[in-house]
Amino acid sequence: GQSPKKPEPPAKAGNTNQVENAGEPEKKGGMMTYFSGMLAALIVFALLVARDVSHIVGERVGGSYLTKSTKSRKADMYEEAESIWANGAFVDAIESFRGYLRVFPGEYHVHKRIAEIYEKDLFSFRAAAMEYEEMLELDIPTSRWGWVAIHLCNLYSGKLDETNRALTLLHRVADECGDTLPAVKARERLAKIDAA
Repeated sequence: GQSPKKPEPPAKAGNTNQVENAGEPEKKGGMMTYFSGMLAALIVFALLVARDVSHIVGERVGGSYLTKSTKSRKADMYEEAESIWANGAFVDAIESFRGYLRVFPGEYHVHKRIAEIYEKDLFSFRAAAMEYEEMLELDIPTSRWGWVAIHLCNLYSGKLDETNRALTLLHRVADECGDTLPAVKARERLAKIDAA
C-alpha cells in the first residue's frame, strides 16, 4: 500500500508553507548576464582576430592584384594621352601627359613623350629643351642620362643656337658618363671641335 501523507502544519498568518528562494532568481539572472557578456566579448575578439588575419593574408595574396590595377591605370592614362595626340590635339595631349605625371611622377618615358611633342609637333624647341632638362634631374641610368644630354646638346647647338650651353653639357657627358656610348660620342665630338 500507500503510506499515508503527513499532514502539513497549518500556515500561520495567511502565509503558505512554500520555502522562499528569493535570492536564487537574482543569482541565475546575474550569472546569465555575466556569461552573455563573456560570450559577446569572445565573439567580438574572434571577429577582430579574423579581420586582422584576413587583412594580412589579403595583402600578401592580393598584392599582385593591386600592382596590376596600378599598371592598368597607368596604361589607360598613357593610352588616353596618346589618343588625344593622335587626333592632332598636341597641347591637350601634353596636358594629359602632365596629368599622368601628377599621379605617377618621375616617369622617364612620359617626360620624353612630352619633349618629343614639343619638338616635332609644335616646333617649340625651347619648351622641348626645358623638358629634356627636367629629364636630366630624374633618377635614370647613366647611359640613358647621357643620351638625354646628347639630344639636349643637339637642340642647344642647332635650333636654339646656344653653342656654349651645348659645349658645357657635352663636357659633362664626357666627364660623368664613364665608358658609356654617350660618353664616347661626346668625347669624339669634343675632339672634332678641338681639331677644327
